Amino acid sequence: MTPPTKSFDEISEEYANSTPFGESSLFHPKQVESAKSKGAKNNNNDASFSITWYSDRERKFKINNAVLGDTVYYRIECSGIPNNTRLKLRMYDTDQPFGNTNLNKYQFVTARNGAIESSVYFGADYYVFIDEDTGDEIEIYWKVDYNGETYDIFNSNLHLQDDEYYRAINDGKYIYTCNCGWVDTSHAFERSSRPQHFKIGPDRLWKQLKEENGLKSKWENGYQVVYTQDIVKFGISIGVTKKYFVKYDLSISDREKIAMAIMQDVSMEFEQLQALHPTSGSSFEPADLVSNILGLYNILRPELKKEIIIGNK
Repeated sequence: MTPPTKSFDEISEEYANSTPFGESSLFHPKQVESAKSKGAKNNNNDASFSITWYSDRERKFKINNAVLGDTVYYRIECSGIPNNTRLKLRMYDTDQPFGNTNLNKYQFVTARNGAIESSVYFGADYYVFIDEDTGDEIEIYWKVDYNGETYDIFNSNLHLQDDEYYRAINDGKYIYTCNCGWVDTSHAFERSSRPQHFKIGPDRLWKQLKEENGLKSKWENGYQVVYTQDIVKFGISIGVTKKYFVKYDLSISDREKIAMAIMQDVSMEFEQLQALHPTSGSSFEPADLVSNILGLYNILRPELKKEIIIGNK
């Protein structure tokens, strides 16, 4: 057997350099560590660390805030550290004045030319940390051990918040299906509890077409159908209401097609309205339109039950 040509230290260094995103131990419970800190600089070693967070790989755009699903890049300026020194960064949430929380996530990095550069992907596994925190975000910073001392890189914390889509997925509001992709269960399966005159929901749209009892047209050969989609913010309804006249005595098949056309027409206009309104951030959210259609089909075809859709059958 040919003996290895590289030492263990050389192989370890190559491994560290080949994994720019570092290693992380996922899904461990948080461990609370005391607030004792030796600071980012220690006079005995004369080493110091200072971090800047960025939204882009080229590190042109500085940030201090991120949400779940983001990849965040960082650069740590370090002095008093020999070139090519391998270091282990440990991630913490600052919970001052109650102490700091160890997130049990870490990265192996290498200091080169007075700096450390790497990145972090904040996936769904960070949700539990935000959910368990006293606020609606966690304030992330790194600890680093060097030459027997611990340094807290406190100069710039990253404020990590959850994303409304992660919340919805975690709460079961959004479900991924093999047949339809992402489905918003509130759009597809829930019915409005507001009074009938609001004309909200696919069940009320179909009821008007099925019963043909809307306001008669001037020539009495058709009836009015009213359909609304809205969102209620701060107690105020913001939405789209449209009126249509439909001929009497059309076949059930034709009325189903009309219901689909009305649903699509109002849905598109409502999503466009949300894009313009400052209180709404869900314009053309991936699950919206398909969930609206499923909601209508659920009325037209009662056998298309929720269990069939989300069961991926």
